[in-house]
Amino acid sequence: ESILIPENVRKGKAAVSVAGEMCRQQKFQEWMCRRHGLGLAEETEETAVSLLKTELAIDSRADLRENEPARKEFRELIIQFRKDTVGES
Repeated sequence: ESILIPENVRKGKAAVSVAGEMCRQQKFQEWMCRRHGLGLAEETEETAVSLLKTELAIDSRADLRENEPARKEFRELIIQFRKDTVGES
């Protein structure tokens, strides 16, 4: 027997995981800081997390599990990140 996990639960867990992964990536940290007019000294995981929470109006990345509007906005943010950083190394 396999346990069926509802689609919204699966999507929520995936979003939390991706948010954690993205905030650990230097390229994403740099992009978030540029997006918010911050300097090089602030390019850290903690700053990326803080900026992400502010942009998505959430208290914690874990909120992405239940907050569909924030997940939608997060998907849009990832799309923009990829557009803005295509070709960068």
